[in-house]
Formats: sequence, C-alpha cells, structure tokens
Amino acid sequence: AMAIVAGKVAHEIRSPLNSIFLNSDLLQERVRRTRGPQAERLRHYCRVLEEEVERLNEIVESYLALARLAGGERQETLVEVFLRGFVVEVAAENARREIAVETAFRARPVTLQVNQRQLRRVLLNLFANSRDAMKGGGAITVSTEDSPAGYRITVSDTGEGIPPEALSRLSTPFTTLKENGNGLGLFLAREILQHHGGKLEIQSIQGEGTSVILTLPYA
Repeated sequence: AMAIVAGKVAHEIRSPLNSIFLNSDLLQERVRRTRGPQAERLRHYCRVLEEEVERLNEIVESYLALARLAGGERQETLVEVFLRGFVVEVAAENARREIAVETAFRARPVTLQVNQRQLRRVLLNLFANSRDAMKGGGAITVSTEDSPAGYRITVSDTGEGIPPEALSRLSTPFTTLKENGNGLGLFLAREILQHHGGKLEIQSIQGEGTSVILTLPYA
C-alpha cells in the first residue's frame, strides 16, 4: 500500500518537476548570453539548479519503479543470454572510464521467469555503484553459478570497499555512501529481488572490493 501511495505522490511531483527543468533550461540559455561581473555567478546558480532537479528526478523515478513492482510482467528469459547482452551494452561506457568488464559464466544455462526491465535496473545500479568506487579505473566481473538456493549472479568490483559499520545499513532507504546519492538504489534493488522470490547480499573488504550476490529461484 505504501508503494502505491509513494508512486502516486511521485507521479504528481513529476509534472511540476518537468516544468522546473524546462524553465531552468531556458534560463540557462539566457544566462549563457549574459556578460558582465555577475555572469559566472549566475551560470553557477543555474548548474546547481539543474543538478538538484536531476537528483529529484532520480528519486521520483525510484519511487515510480517501486510502485510498478507489483504490476511488472515476467517473461521466460535465458539468463546467460540476457547477461551477455547487458555486458555488451555497458562495456563501452565503462571502457571510457578505464574499467574493464569481465564475465565468468559457470552456471548451467537456464530459463527463468524474470522481469527484464527490473533486472536491468538492478544491474545498472550495481554497475554505477562499482564505477563510483573505482575513480582511478579497475574491473567489474559478472559471474554466475548454480547453488542450492537458486541461480546466482554476482557483480564484483576492485574498488575501495565498504566500511563494515556501513554494510548492514546500505539497503535501508536514504542510506548512502555517495556525496550526491539518494540512498534508494540498493533499497530498490533488494525489493526487486525479493519480489522475484530471491535475495540480494553484499560482501565487501575495504581496500579490495565489493561483491553483490543476486539469487533468483529456479522456479
């Protein structure tokens, strides 16, 4: 019920937020043509406005995604094929940041009932977190394995790791280690996995990296 209310509130916020974004864009165009001692200060204010609007939009999108969980349709998905396609999709962007994307598919090929859009959202969030933890480059590995609990997908990075005292709080709404994070990404990812009957676990060693393990049921 709370997810439905949150979704409706987010939907109501979206329209005025779009209007603010449009008008801020028009304002920036006018400020770019401004000359004089106040010009740079005005440009700075416009950049701050744009960044905050984008941050609010991310929060709105997260709430809308949460509200759509119950209505999301699942389809038969050959998971390894889906993962290979995702890796190809994100490889170029990560290469520009000097991050290698590697794979280690050890699980037997299986077809699972999943919502592909939601699973893609989870993976995008995990990759974004890994990139933020590897400012100087590194590697992200997507691996799979069979387990008694289900089909396991692990996203591992060679980043700075997470402090032990912060690890247990990371999937709590609005808890984040990022300077400009909204604290909803991992919370939504865990909700998506639970909605699929699975689970999300985080393992991390400071100075070595972080692994996020997604477990999906076979049936």
